[in-house]
Amino acid sequence: MRMIWRPLLLALALIAAGCDDMHQQVSFQPQEAPRLTAPAEAVPISGTERLEFGQKLSNPYPSTAQSRLLGQQIYAINCTPCHGDQKDYPSKAGGHFEPLPPNLRDGHLSQYDEATLFQMFSLGFGRMPPFQKRLSVADRWHLVNYLRSAE
Repeated sequence: MRMIWRPLLLALALIAAGCDDMHQQVSFQPQEAPRLTAPAEAVPISGTERLEFGQKLSNPYPSTAQSRLLGQQIYAINCTPCHGDQKDYPSKAGGHFEPLPPNLRDGHLSQYDEATLFQMFSLGFGRMPPFQKRLSVADRWHLVNYLRSAE
């Protein structure tokens, strides 16, 4: 019987010793996440700007060849899966939608000004998801420049 008490008392002593510093450790309130800082080499996340449809915006990036090339690369990565490219409309994935996603190369985007296109890409439109947190502000403006040049 004496053998059972020794391990039990040792375990209780170890537990009691570990609880002594609990009041000194960092704690969080309910529903509060720990505040962690990003490592220095982390990729910054943009898209924290506040946008609303109808807001007056102006394109800070001139439509240069470099801007349009960047926009073309962004389009190829983010838009062609649903909207297709110049030769492939509708795309394989987009062909499964009913109705089909709009062909962004047929000129119908000319009815929208640059600010409205930027807001559509940022906030989403219909079934299209918002890209505000996926693409930087600059990337979305480069995409506007590319689509304007492709009309």
